[in-house]
Amino acid sequence: MPNQMIERSRAGFTLLELVLVLAILAAALAVAVPTYDSMIVERRLQESAEGIELKMQGSRVEAMRTGQAQVFRFEIGGRQYVSDAWLSQEDSLNAAAGATQVDLSGQRVEIGSSNPYASTLAPTSGTTIQLPEGVTIASAQSVRDSRAALAEQEAGMAGGATTTWSTPILFYADGTSTTAIIVLQDTRGRRRSIQLRGLTGQCRLVDLASVGAGEL
Repeated sequence: MPNQMIERSRAGFTLLELVLVLAILAAALAVAVPTYDSMIVERRLQESAEGIELKMQGSRVEAMRTGQAQVFRFEIGGRQYVSDAWLSQEDSLNAAAGATQVDLSGQRVEIGSSNPYASTLAPTSGTTIQLPEGVTIASAQSVRDSRAALAEQEAGMAGGATTTWSTPILFYADGTSTTAIIVLQDTRGRRRSIQLRGLTGQCRLVDLASVGAGEL
């Protein structure tokens, strides 16, 4: 009988043992939750970079298909970018039937022989895409060519105007583009970079440290 009583008492848990178990669980959660949150943010960063890469690839195809240049603008330090069709007066002569553009009054018009409008690149026009929470656009550097300079002038950005938006990054109907590199960053300082090669119009995810000074 006494041995049975001792065995029964050992089958339960003391208050001290329960407190120790709860303390261990709390410590494990304190480590696991931030790690899980970090993984989620890093995944959002990767998916955002892949999304921009895919969007740019699609815009290059669209420019070649329609003969209508496509333009990107990025909000530096923010979470959004704009993608839109763009035509200069010169480009409008080669645009496919039904191509549209934004005229100087801000109205979208269909291109025709009687509509040789120059376009505007206000950052509020076009399709605005919002990046996920915790992901921002750290920078969007580009090499200016004559067509990008024209786009800047039509956008009212000539003369070094101060703006939170990047200079225009363009995809042209001949398959080329502006040479550029876009850098995204998450709340922990991790970065993903999308490189755009002007001669081929091809974009890819790259390690920023591997891009030399002359490779932008």
